[in-house]
Amino acid sequence: MKNGAKRTASVPEKAKPPWINGRDIDLVAWMVALAPLATVLGPATWPRLCAGIGQIRGRLQGRRFTAKARRIEHIFGDALPRPATDIAMAHIAAHYTLHCHVLRMSIVRKWRPAVTVNGQEHLRQALAKGCGAVLWIGNFSCASVVQKQSMAEAGYRVSHLSRSSHAFSTTVFGRCFINPIQVGVEERFVAERILLGDRSATAAMRKMRARLAENGLVSISEGGDGARNVAARLFDGKIRLATGAPRLAYSSGAPLLPVFTVSTGPSVFTVDVGSPLAEGARAEAGDYVATAVGDYAARLEDYLRRVPEQWDGWYSVADVS
Repeated sequence: MKNGAKRTASVPEKAKPPWINGRDIDLVAWMVALAPLATVLGPATWPRLCAGIGQIRGRLQGRRFTAKARRIEHIFGDALPRPATDIAMAHIAAHYTLHCHVLRMSIVRKWRPAVTVNGQEHLRQALAKGCGAVLWIGNFSCASVVQKQSMAEAGYRVSHLSRSSHAFSTTVFGRCFINPIQVGVEERFVAERILLGDRSATAAMRKMRARLAENGLVSISEGGDGARNVAARLFDGKIRLATGAPRLAYSSGAPLLPVFTVSTGPSVFTVDVGSPLAEGARAEAGDYVATAVGDYAARLEDYLRRVPEQWDGWYSVADVS
């Protein structure tokens, strides 16, 4: 790969998505409103601004917001660190904080949030073994941008698995006009974006195995929309995760490193690279995958006790049953 050029691998996608929907209109309206505020006012004003938006949006959601809060409460059980309604309200605010970061980084191209990377020794140890590493990215509110920035600034070139619908919208309009705002920022920091289609993951996984064989780093975001999922205990509930990341790590012999990105202040972030998951369960694929998901859930709990509002998995991969 010459002069830092980015490679893109893709596999076919299925039925054509809708052209536009109401959420697209809502997103555009909020971005138009937030763009000048995010650019002119700056990060110090964002916590109060986004908290105010979160309160307004939460009240407008009515019963839907109440259902979200109850879901959080049921999953946490006795471990609930503060009122579930406060967490749900702050979770909405965290989404608008992401919008502010994306818009400012898109408009003011030289601006970046402050990021500290912990656990780089795990990356160095993995690369020293020559098998590369699979980074399993926690689904925290600003991780999609900040984690990529952190790896690039630390000198690591990462190939990231993604979809054409990544970011804000799954519609044709969103993919063409809304998602590129965030994707354009992310692509500044990755070696390549490998596109995963809906019909088959074979081509994308083949590309990722090739990068690992070159002793490269590949990253896959935590999610629950894979062909195969495995459940593990999360407090009083469960987390159901797609198994692509642990299966890739097992088949390639690469270590699976969890990565959690949390905000510690206005535009100040910490990216924690953890030690390898399930290293004592390499004998059989099924055991390795199940152990990796369980280990990941146990480590995730530590972060949810501290910053539950920053996790985006409450309504996607977490389950009350």
